[in-house]
Amino acid sequence: MGKPALFQKNDTVHRHLLELKGVAASIPNEAILINTLALQEAKGSSEVENIIATHDEL
Repeated sequence: MGKPALFQKNDTVHRHLLELKGVAASIPNEAILINTLALQEAKGSSEVENIIATHDEL
């Protein structure tokens, strides 16, 4: 019998995170990637609150 669907999804997520970690390690300054993700999250959160901000404003 195979793994339950939740465990299969966990395996997929884990594999993608490892791939992202490998790609991030190839970037000369990994902080650029991390800071960009935080800015994208902030922009998305602002849109939920009906506050529209551009990437330049952030």
